Amino acid sequence: MPAVAYAAAAGAATYTWPDVCLLRWPPPAVFTTVGVILLAIGLPMWMTAVISVMRAYDRDELITSGVFALVRHPVYAAWIVLNLPGIALLFRSWPLMLTPLLAYTVFKLLIRREGRLPGAAIRPGLLDYRARVNEVCPIPDSGGRAEGASAAGRKALTPAATPLRLLPASPLPDKRSSATAARPAWLRRP
Repeated sequence: MPAVAYAAAAGAATYTWPDVCLLRWPPPAVFTTVGVILLAIGLPMWMTAVISVMRAYDRDELITSGVFALVRHPVYAAWIVLNLPGIALLFRSWPLMLTPLLAYTVFKLLIRREGRLPGAAIRPGLLDYRARVNEVCPIPDSGGRAEGASAAGRKALTPAATPLRLLPASPLPDKRSSATAARPAWLRRP
């Protein structure tokens, strides 16, 4: 929410004081072209990630393929790395260009807390997945990023792999009747 509030203030400042806030160089066509390209990549990435998460959420499964093979948090990555910079470039506003930095800072604070939640490290394959896949920078693994990650493991997480491969969330069988009741309280829908 702080990044959204800042973006609104930066947009208002750009509108109110264009002489101060607008970037004058390079030519506007460059900003527009790059902004459109970023949004053309970011919006489909965001939509694909949201649909994948919604499908896997009720089954409480870990997604490791598709856009999740490129980045562990594709919803955040789409906005921080692609959509917010694309919007800032379309508006040619240097104050808006700072929004992704603020959004990334907030993301890092929140994701650090998520990693300390109970059960965050007991999912099968999660630690290996974290070692192989970037957090928010959607760059395919070139083969040397993670120590101990096998070539077969790296190959399995490439975008050319199956469109959506899900791992079971827990090695223990669930003896409860409802999948929702099996989730920790912080993960249940209201």
